[in-house]
Amino acid sequence: MVKSGEPPARQAKAEQKVSQSAEPKTARALVARQMAESNSRNRLIVFALLFLLLVGAVLYFSLRPSESSGNGSGNTDVFGTLGGCTAYLKISGDIGTEDVDSISGYTPGSRTVANKIDSLAANPSIRGLLVEVDSPGGTVVATKEIFHSLEKFNRTKVVYINEMGASGGYYISLPADRIVANPDAITGNIGVRATFVSMSGLLDKLGVSTVTLKTGKFKDMGDPLKNMTEEEKQIVYSMLNETFGQFKADLLKYRGDKITDVGLVTDGRIFSGRQALAYGLVDDTGYLEDAKNYTKNATGTTSFCEVKFERPKSFWSSIMSSSLYYVGYGIGDSLKSAGSGAENRLVTDETGYTIRYG
Repeated sequence: MVKSGEPPARQAKAEQKVSQSAEPKTARALVARQMAESNSRNRLIVFALLFLLLVGAVLYFSLRPSESSGNGSGNTDVFGTLGGCTAYLKISGDIGTEDVDSISGYTPGSRTVANKIDSLAANPSIRGLLVEVDSPGGTVVATKEIFHSLEKFNRTKVVYINEMGASGGYYISLPADRIVANPDAITGNIGVRATFVSMSGLLDKLGVSTVTLKTGKFKDMGDPLKNMTEEEKQIVYSMLNETFGQFKADLLKYRGDKITDVGLVTDGRIFSGRQALAYGLVDDTGYLEDAKNYTKNATGTTSFCEVKFERPKSFWSSIMSSSLYYVGYGIGDSLKSAGSGAENRLVTDETGYTIRYG
């Protein structure tokens, strides 16, 4: 500290010392600020690159051109092979009426699947149909749409149940001439359910009350803000029993002469593929190759044309796919080589009281 009244020479020397001691602190602060700004920029660059790689990988799996198909032609929906071919398609995930297009992939709705099956039925070069099912079920309307399309397909049709063909997933398999199930598949679960959520107890604890103005006694049936009355439950049961009655009738129509215990297989329990065979729910246990071999013998053709459901491309997705395809190809191909295998899974948010198989 420089005191007033000191000689000028000593005062100048003291000020010089103060200045020299402050310079390193200022330099260090400047370097630290520059390093912080540099680190911040580097982090932003890394995050941007990771984002581009992620988007590119998603687009690679979802928007890239199809590779080889079952008929070896490299094209999935060309059925003009010499002597015809057997169409092979997969039905996976929760069965719903609407197409679902999300970052995890594209899953066709029941109408899309049914329309595809109808178009295969109208094509004279299609000798038969092999459907691979991997589904826990779905809504009643969606399940019935696919079921009726398979019913109308009037050539050889075979279903292979892979990991799961339960409830609605089993229902859509019924019209097949032969059902082959993986020995360890989960199947059965025959029945119908409707799920309701009641938050009335929680609202009571929170001291919250609700008032509903309605024109009919049952207009707010299923409202989660109140408990269901016994009358309301009976109304829902009547719908469930009607829907279940149709399920059971179709089961007996197609497999009535094979099922060993109707009461047991229709009580909602699940079965392994081996158990399902013992009770007559399926015709054989095996693997995809076994189902293919049976189909080849039944149709007299060894050629399979794989049917893939392509995501409808918008203008924006077309631009993105063309600009980022090669970015995604590198990381996507590496992931594929590592055996990570991307699967399209349908996830639904069930609200209200949708009646469903599954």
